[in-house]
Amino acid sequence: MPFYSLPVWVGSHKQFSNSLCEKSQIFFKMQAGLNKMKWFVAIGLIAVIVAMGCISNPQPTGQNHSMAIATTFFPLQDLTKKIVGDTAEVFSIVPSGIEPHDYEPSPQEFVSFQNARAFITMGLEFEHLEGEFIESRSAPITVIHAEKGIVLLDGDEEHEHEHEEEHMEEHAHEEEHEEEHTGKDPHIWLSPKNMQVMAQNISAGLMNAFPDNATLYEQNTQQLIANLMQLDQEYAQGLSQCNKDIVLVSHNAFSYLANDYGFQTIHISGLEPESEPTPDQIRELVDAAKEHDLKYIFYEELVDPRVSNAIAQEVGAQTLELNPAEGSSNPDEDYFSIMRENLNHLKLALECS
Repeated sequence: MPFYSLPVWVGSHKQFSNSLCEKSQIFFKMQAGLNKMKWFVAIGLIAVIVAMGCISNPQPTGQNHSMAIATTFFPLQDLTKKIVGDTAEVFSIVPSGIEPHDYEPSPQEFVSFQNARAFITMGLEFEHLEGEFIESRSAPITVIHAEKGIVLLDGDEEHEHEHEEEHMEEHAHEEEHEEEHTGKDPHIWLSPKNMQVMAQNISAGLMNAFPDNATLYEQNTQQLIANLMQLDQEYAQGLSQCNKDIVLVSHNAFSYLANDYGFQTIHISGLEPESEPTPDQIRELVDAAKEHDLKYIFYEELVDPRVSNAIAQEVGAQTLELNPAEGSSNPDEDYFSIMRENLNHLKLALECS
């Protein structure tokens, strides 16, 4: 390039550079504007999508679980679910798979209870636990008593120290009136007959509390009671012709069932399964099992089976589960499946034809 032409080139280059910078600034301003427009468009689209979602998925109503109903434990939860269908979310204050007799609620369970609009209660030995939850409420709640109108059996608890050594007899006698109690047996749900009464109580309370769903609740209750009547007939027929009339069970939970269908129970523990028998009581249980030639000793899913296993080993018997339907670790189980499995196991133990 000739030297004389350099200034011209330099001048032209400066003009070109300035022009390029101006165009670049314009370009970036345009891009920034476009980016802002993209954000506005994106925000607008999100708003439209949300609005459409609100239209196509309205706020939950009674038909899709906006309403929560609390129950004390598994059998009440299962009955209530079958009555309300999809109109409510039904939960138990005693979690699944937990033995309710010695349950201690956590703070979180009290928090969850605040959302319930109704509480289905059992009363009896659960009355104190239920009272704690009711008192924790910041607002009133509809309480429905499932046990109302049921004829209760005596608990017939045995005194824990009646088989103490001779040198403890006087001390045990002094404590007798403090420790012995013969309260009412709370295991009313193990009778399909009682469950029909409980279903009617729950249904009547819910229809009164939520009249918009009364027709559905009435229909579901009629079907539920028909199913319970069928279960009652299955027990009556299945246990009508048996060679034995006595079984050894884990705790004193099956008196209503035995009373309905004509057999007797010997129980390892009393009304509360955590009470453990003394060595002398275990010897008496072994003697009773031998006397009645029991081929099966019953245990429970949620109770330590060691004593049942020890007795079975001592008398040469097998162990079988007899489920008190207080709680289940299997989400596929319901009251009916548990009770039908219990019936099959009772037919084996009682040698029914």
